[in-house]
Amino acid sequence: MSHELPSTVTIVDDDPRAVERLTEMLAAYSDLSIVSSAANAAGAIATIEQHHPDLLFLDIDLPDGNGLELLSAINEMDEPPYTVMYTAYYDKYASDGKLFHRGEHDYLLKPIDIRELDKTIQRFRYTTAAGSHISSIHPLPDTTSDTDTRIVVALTQVTAEMRVMHISDIGFFRYNSKRKLWEAITRDNTVVTLKKTTSATDILNLSSKFIQTHQSYIVNIDYVLLIGKSKVNLFAPFQNAEVMVGRIYLKNLQNRLHFL
Repeated sequence: MSHELPSTVTIVDDDPRAVERLTEMLAAYSDLSIVSSAANAAGAIATIEQHHPDLLFLDIDLPDGNGLELLSAINEMDEPPYTVMYTAYYDKYASDGKLFHRGEHDYLLKPIDIRELDKTIQRFRYTTAAGSHISSIHPLPDTTSDTDTRIVVALTQVTAEMRVMHISDIGFFRYNSKRKLWEAITRDNTVVTLKKTTSATDILNLSSKFIQTHQSYIVNIDYVLLIGKSKVNLFAPFQNAEVMVGRIYLKNLQNRLHFL
């Protein structure tokens, strides 16, 4: 009987307490194994080249450089790790768009919240599973019942084929104006067609996680990364999606995120 090897993890942070805390939090995930850490940019490059980690936690503020500049060098490697940038200074970096508009990495805020870490690990697992050796998805600890809610969608209108999905499988919905129906976009990049009779209200009633951003778009709020004036940026694996924001929906979206 074969067993999947755990995904390897490297932590880059000059604060030993932060490294210790993150190490303790990651110990809850049996499919992850921390193989190295570094306290500066030079050490980060050396340990990444030596260990080739699958997952990298990278502090932005390092004593000998900027994590954003380091990220550019990391992304030029043959097999760059899935990188999670983290910082206590969101406003400092979000304002100029250098960090949170990029699609090749994830992010966390310090102090790290366990539920946000859960979501990050989940995104890493699905992204890795979509293109590498990992064939199984490990269950997340401490998921909510709403996230676990399952919905059934007909794959075609003329057969009995059905697809069962968890709420967390869906990144967003978009209205296909040519076909005059809603489509669900899933984490495995599948476009699932909904019945023509399905309305925006029907979708919103499925889960409190779903919120409308535009007359043609409904998002899973767990994947919202950044709200712009005309579009929403989403976490991986939906980082390249074009999700529009309409003015009449913008205030409700902002209030909802503030409330959460």
